[in-house]
Amino acid sequence: MNTTYQFRDQTLDRSQTASRLKALALDGLRQQYPDQADRLAPRLCGELAAVEEDPVLLQRLVALWDLARYAKVHNICTAPGSYELSASLMACCLGISQPDPDRDASVFQLPPDKLSLEDLQLEIPAGGWPELTCYLKLFYPQLRPEMVMVQSESLPQQPGPPEGDERRYAVAWMVELRRRLERIYEQMPEDFNSVNFEYWMERCMDLSEQIGMLERLLYG
Repeated sequence: MNTTYQFRDQTLDRSQTASRLKALALDGLRQQYPDQADRLAPRLCGELAAVEEDPVLLQRLVALWDLARYAKVHNICTAPGSYELSASLMACCLGISQPDPDRDASVFQLPPDKLSLEDLQLEIPAGGWPELTCYLKLFYPQLRPEMVMVQSESLPQQPGPPEGDERRYAVAWMVELRRRLERIYEQMPEDFNSVNFEYWMERCMDLSEQIGMLERLLYG
């Protein structure tokens, strides 16, 4: 089966997608549970293998990882959309659910076959819906937002667009991003060898990427 998958701005086959997710998850395991990584690795690989069997599930997992990563960088609160997902070691290691530093890894006892398509959703506040929807449409156009996201009333809210006025909100947000980008240019060190230069460049490129995304969605 020659199924292809979107992995952000790349198109990969199943083997490449599974390998990339496995590498990310194992890296997360070593960071979150360094003392238990060797013991937990087989369980983590078992969960990933179960997801890999279903091409739709695998694509949704990639999108969830990417959305959770993007949301964290841009200060949008998220949470796993079901108990099953929050009890998954895989979701924790991929950053889809946030680990509790006081929680022992032994609590992750969800059998891999208990994950279903309905369980793979990310809770987000209503204010974060327009921005994450724009991101999803750009990199994962085959996935409808309601397939991977659900609005939460319990998460801290961010200012959102008035109902029916998403385009105006997107334009206003693009103006704000351009303002932030100009400030970064002003603060960026002139010395390319500065230890902080890479940090400023990453911020600059991230904002430029968001602006380009909004421009393409707004103006085609």
